[in-house]
Amino acid sequence: MIWASSFLILCGQLKGAAIILKGVAGVPFAAGALLAAVVTVAYFILGGLKSAAYVNAVQLVVMIAGFLLAAPFAARSGGGWFVSGYESNFWSGSEVGWSAVLLLGPAFFLSPGLLQRAFGAKSPQALTRGVALSGIALLIFEWMPVVLGMAARSMHPDLQNVELALPAVLADGVPPAVGSLALAAVLYAELSSADAVLMMLATSGARDFYRGFLRPNATDVHVLGVARALAVAGGLIGFGLTFYFDSVVGAIQLFYQVMIVTLFAPLLGALIFPRSGRWSALTAMLVGVGTLVTTLLATGGAGWGWAPPHFLGLVASAITFFILAAF
Repeated sequence: MIWASSFLILCGQLKGAAIILKGVAGVPFAAGALLAAVVTVAYFILGGLKSAAYVNAVQLVVMIAGFLLAAPFAARSGGGWFVSGYESNFWSGSEVGWSAVLLLGPAFFLSPGLLQRAFGAKSPQALTRGVALSGIALLIFEWMPVVLGMAARSMHPDLQNVELALPAVLADGVPPAVGSLALAAVLYAELSSADAVLMMLATSGARDFYRGFLRPNATDVHVLGVARALAVAGGLIGFGLTFYFDSVVGAIQLFYQVMIVTLFAPLLGALIFPRSGRWSALTAMLVGVGTLVTTLLATGGAGWGWAPPHFLGLVASAITFFILAAF
């Protein structure tokens, strides 16, 4: 289920990169999405996890530098750091609030891409240090997109396509050199997420499907070849899906809904109930995803009352796992 839904987030990242390239350099959407797919697949299949780690390190520096320089200029162009007239209640709004926290928050400890990087660490000490440093980097980084978003809303209140908000504010609200660096940071952010998804697609497909079911005695050389082929196929399918989904947010939200409903209860529950078996996890996954899909279809994605579909799926999955694991 995670393997299939990973194509959605890959589509979202490629679509976001294409929007940036079109807004900045006038690259046609299809060519921009294809270019992003080719670049990401190329360095991934050449070096795997190690190449992704080194490229991500460079991307992190560019992302923090670009946003750190752009945020003050954008805030000043948008009317200052504190702009009146906005609804300040964190818990309400069509795209924000507790449901968004529940959708995105768990991803920071159950994302397969993050877990694969964790298991790829040279030592427990390297893993601990890496997690700590990534937390510091997130604390530095996370406030800056919010500032840029508020500036975009202030400067372009009538913007029809909200996905063009960031390119618009970086083109009009900051010096050209700073804007170029910030747009490079956005593009790098898209590619960084895309290579993480390719890791999920390639390793899960090669190890879980190919070696797990088709050829249990396959050598590491064969598994590596299949992983590389699946990375190429993933890039092509992700590119194709960019023409199907209307928005970046829609594709990414659907991926996160499936991911937390599938993995939250089994991963967290196994820490609490170490003797829980595989059937507890598999049953919880099926019940959770079934609840999610049923609610999405029955309510048109709105959920029941204050409860969004992924929350109901998460509750159903957690209750199922608890019953099977505890009793």
